Amino acid sequence: PVGLFPFVFVVLGVVNQFGHPVGQWAWTEPSLLIRILILIAAFVTVRAAQEYIPVGARWGRTRLSSDNLVFTIMCLIAAFYFAAGLGKLRLNWLALDQVAYLFPATYSAGWLAFLDAGSMAKIAGWMAAINTPIKLATIALEAGAVFFLMSRRVARGFLFGWVFFHIGIFLSSGIFFWRWIIMDAFLLFAFFGGSAPRFELFQPHLRITAILLVLFGGLWARPTTLAWLDAPVNYAYRATAIASDGKRYRLPPRFFEPYDYQFTLANFGSTVPDTLLGVTFGSAQSRELLEALEIANTPEEVIAIERRFGAARYSANRAARMETFLRRYGSAWNRRRLAGTTFRERQRWKTLLAAPTHVWSFPRAADIPRGVTIDSIRVNQVFSYYDGSAYREIRDRPVLSVAIE
Repeated sequence: PVGLFPFVFVVLGVVNQFGHPVGQWAWTEPSLLIRILILIAAFVTVRAAQEYIPVGARWGRTRLSSDNLVFTIMCLIAAFYFAAGLGKLRLNWLALDQVAYLFPATYSAGWLAFLDAGSMAKIAGWMAAINTPIKLATIALEAGAVFFLMSRRVARGFLFGWVFFHIGIFLSSGIFFWRWIIMDAFLLFAFFGGSAPRFELFQPHLRITAILLVLFGGLWARPTTLAWLDAPVNYAYRATAIASDGKRYRLPPRFFEPYDYQFTLANFGSTVPDTLLGVTFGSAQSRELLEALEIANTPEEVIAIERRFGAARYSANRAARMETFLRRYGSAWNRRRLAGTTFRERQRWKTLLAAPTHVWSFPRAADIPRGVTIDSIRVNQVFSYYDGSAYREIRDRPVLSVAIE
């Protein structure tokens, strides 16, 4: 247990590095697990301190037990799910959202990009047909988490539901909360399986305590609010290499590992001098924008909405930083290629043991032949629109071009 303290510091140091130098990296997925580690470290600290307090003293009468730790971890997890559900209710998500818009938006960013646009639109149509049941189930699993510790059976049902909920999110968007899936599945079998130890988690007074801790989780757990409105438009940024053999090769997000998360979500509006909508990976926060897009019928009307609701997001410093990153990354890749191999080719067996990516996209690798280097990297912004029946890319323009040594 003493190792928890240096381990947490190392984890925080490593995780923070993924935000540099590109930026736009989010703590959304690992934050819950890191908070669980901090909670366990706090428990160990208090337990150790209690060993030196006389039993008759004020703070030594009630000793912390494993039940207390498990109970608090369960409340922490439920608080994260509840925050997401509460955020959606505040956005009037049940009435306004169209979950079918999520698939076309992530498709434009590379999720299941091997499908043709017609097949993608057909799947989005199936999602639209069950829009209301999906939303009701989502709110029940998230906002309903306030009742997570009502009984052993209820807790087991929520854990099962959360596992399949994350699998559904992955299939429809490529967003893979695999760490949360493992966490929920572990809790399910470790604490609620048939032969699992019986923890005292469901006493009447503990139920009330659990409800209060989950309701006010924003004050003590600081959960990330996963709530947005799905928009029928998206900005995707696609990188292309002009190679030494004179050909062009698509550079998928995974080419830029470990910065594939940023290149998949592609929130690079700061590199574009024109006005842009506040949409990232198909998500928006503005009800007015969503209502305007709902009544748009043509690409021309969507462009007009972009001019009306858009804002300038250009930053010369961020644009220069992105150019510097692409130049350095491409040059380093060329040096490895000229040395005879790339990092991925040299350590291919290690990639089999690597952690899965959080946000998936296709293709999974750049098909640049051996012996070929990169002369320049160009990034295009693709503005896509899904009208409920057809997917269109209504604009494709270059935004960055960087020469590579």
